[in-house]
Amino acid sequence: MLSSESSPPQADYALETSNLIASLEPDREAVASEVAALQSIYGDDNLRPWASDPNHNSQNGGTQESVRYEVCTNLPAPHDQVPIRILVTIPPSYPLTSPPQLQLLSKYIGAFGVNSSLFGSVLRIFHSTNGVEWSPDSVCVFDGVEKVLELCASWYADQLSLEKAGELLREDEKAHRTDPQPDEDEHPPYIGHTPFSMADDATLHLPEDLQMYEAEPITDRKSAFVGRACKLDDPAHVPEILRKLLSDRKIARAAHPVINAWRCRTNGVLHQDNDDDGETAAGGRLAHLLQILEVDNVLVIVTRYFGGIHLGPDRFKLHGTRWKVAVFWKKVAEKLSGAESGRITDVVISRVPLLPSLSDDEVAYICPLCVFSTPITKDESPGQRSAARQSGKHEHSDNSLIKQQGYINGNWLDAASGATIKVTNPANGDELGTIPEMGLQETKQAIEAAGKAFETWSTTTAKYRHDLMKKLFSLMQEHNEDLGRIMTLENGKPLVEGKAENQYSASFIEWFAEEAVRTYGKNIPSPFPHIRNVTIKQPVGVCSILTPWNFPSAMITRKLGAALAAGCTVVIKPPPETPFSALALTELARRAGFPDGVINVVTTQANVAEVGKEMCENKIVKKVSFTGSTPVAKLLYGIAASTLKKVSIEAGGNAPFIVFNDADVDAAVDGAIASKFRGSGQTCVCANRIYVQSSVYAEFASRLSEKVSAFKVGNGLDKDTTHGPLIHGRAIEKVKRHVDDAVQRGASVLVGGKHIDGNFYAPTVLCDVPRDAEIMDEETFGPVAALVKFETEEEVIRLANDTPVGLAGYLYSRDVGRVWRVSEALQVGMIGANTGLISQAPIPFGGVKESGLGREGGPSGIDEYMITKFIAMAL
Repeated sequence: MLSSESSPPQADYALETSNLIASLEPDREAVASEVAALQSIYGDDNLRPWASDPNHNSQNGGTQESVRYEVCTNLPAPHDQVPIRILVTIPPSYPLTSPPQLQLLSKYIGAFGVNSSLFGSVLRIFHSTNGVEWSPDSVCVFDGVEKVLELCASWYADQLSLEKAGELLREDEKAHRTDPQPDEDEHPPYIGHTPFSMADDATLHLPEDLQMYEAEPITDRKSAFVGRACKLDDPAHVPEILRKLLSDRKIARAAHPVINAWRCRTNGVLHQDNDDDGETAAGGRLAHLLQILEVDNVLVIVTRYFGGIHLGPDRFKLHGTRWKVAVFWKKVAEKLSGAESGRITDVVISRVPLLPSLSDDEVAYICPLCVFSTPITKDESPGQRSAARQSGKHEHSDNSLIKQQGYINGNWLDAASGATIKVTNPANGDELGTIPEMGLQETKQAIEAAGKAFETWSTTTAKYRHDLMKKLFSLMQEHNEDLGRIMTLENGKPLVEGKAENQYSASFIEWFAEEAVRTYGKNIPSPFPHIRNVTIKQPVGVCSILTPWNFPSAMITRKLGAALAAGCTVVIKPPPETPFSALALTELARRAGFPDGVINVVTTQANVAEVGKEMCENKIVKKVSFTGSTPVAKLLYGIAASTLKKVSIEAGGNAPFIVFNDADVDAAVDGAIASKFRGSGQTCVCANRIYVQSSVYAEFASRLSEKVSAFKVGNGLDKDTTHGPLIHGRAIEKVKRHVDDAVQRGASVLVGGKHIDGNFYAPTVLCDVPRDAEIMDEETFGPVAALVKFETEEEVIRLANDTPVGLAGYLYSRDVGRVWRVSEALQVGMIGANTGLISQAPIPFGGVKESGLGREGGPSGIDEYMITKFIAMAL
């Protein structure tokens, strides 16, 4: 561990540095030359050979020793009066095979105590993607020190901003105590239209009709960005307008209150300027965007409230977004006749031509960020509104997420035939909307677009893909409420489950974003002295993704996240029952900036056979990933075999859930409910056969029945609903068949056992289910718990393994030895030991036997979308 003790006082640092340089030559000539250069840059007394023991000779430059010295300097302007101390540690292997290490010795920068985040950032300066790149056999201490100074200067500026904000807040509190003001809630900080009051400041010479338009804030990592815009007829008004804004304490307390740019054309002459307001290059970027959009006679201002987390270059993108929103809002407001309020609540697609300087993509990207209650989307026309707008029944905060078209090569498209598929709510049969009935033509088009996009997407850096995926993850978090509601409407699961699934779905995007930068190759020792062996990982190519309806989003992102991180492009075929979740996810990916052709979505129902066949046998496709039933998996596997594609399959399950006599019965009951009844039993890993040892059988059955009888079945949007409908009538018929068959063969119904209405079936507990009942051999995919009594460990292992599939299994026992024995004996791909929930992004999800091939999620998940290439190099 590095010490933070200072150098001995009153030392002749110039002489000590000269002695250090002499001790390094000639064995460590590169290090000696670098130290001499640093001494000339920072000054004779500011480079100080360092030792933890003051009595230790500072000439520590032996070839097998680390070299340590301290750099004493000041922060760059405008904080060049603030001193800083940095310890440099040079390992013996530097610069050939190891980078140096830098440590911040200053416990305070100015008046502010250094926090652990800044300290850690300095320590990782040569190991972080945001730090300094080091290459073997290259000296880099100067670059590292300068980067540290940059980090510290930025951190110090932020502390000053926070301190100033605190002072203003305290002044506000003091003013409220001595001179009460109206409640701030009467004047919310983000109003749509704020006319200036001329009575506020008689010295301001502003146009009487000046109106400032303000957009909703964007928040990213605790920093908030607010965009404002107003019409500008005279450049002389700019300072007065900014002064007026700064008279508002909410604005003045921001870290960067008035980043601005303006253009004003008077008498045929264009006047323009900008101000960064302390945020490097921000004003210039705003001015550049104004120039691109050819917008004149406008002043745009971005206010940044710093939240304590550095955003790096991303902050510029946020600035641009905010002011473009404000400009867009202003331009629409000017064009709309008779608009009395700045909060425009009904803007339709027919008004898009009023914005000739904005492209369709810019309109589609900007509008969802505005406060319009009816955002514009570039694929809509007056006759093609979302189901939510048509009926007025389903309110979303961002209706532009509801897409009713396929997505190919960056375009939202209808089917060439014009045919559509109705999508209904399984809870009540209401039509939610339609999707295109696409076919062979659109599928080939999507695959070709993916193939073309792969040529460039596969060459992007892992860091680039990581950043886009993190943006998508953030958007999914931001729109969690809407995505959860869409899922509930089309799938039927309770809203709390819908929102939870979206979080689970987003976790795959986040996980694989981090995995993108860790697709390491290997160095393989060669038996030949002149040969070096290495392997590298490369993306496999275009991937076909076919997913089921039970997890409309998570089943996609578990595959999509890995594919995108690896550098693959995809064609997705979502289920016709639940397409809107997939399309909303695609829309967010488009907003995140994924290039055209990287993600494509083909929707179909009647043409599923020919679409699926094309996705599996087209020669452009190199990988097929399917989740669904075992019979369909076998069919697709056979088709893909014709071109020997890489295939991963997650097929059916028939999970055993085993409760031993030493188990915590209450915990086992809770685990069984979590596993069996989540999604009304419509999950591939849910407990299908519940084996309970005889001595606790009655107790377990009683407690399980008691809890199941308390379930509330209903529409997923109702807050009291615990369990929603099954997906369709066919699912109801299968559940009825399984229950009736079990009862006819001797099983007893403890709870439920009946069809309620429509797609609703009562959550059911059956006891004494015989071995020959259909429910023992087939996956029910419904809310039925089938209980079976057993006597011995050997017996239950034999019963549990007596099935052609093997996806998941569960067991409850306090005996650690038994947990290990049974876990190893069960023929399944995943085990839940004393838990009923196993699914997570970091785990290798998959089964054995006829439950599938390969693994999804976890470190092995990305390997399914990559190839390993071997390279032998002769010296």
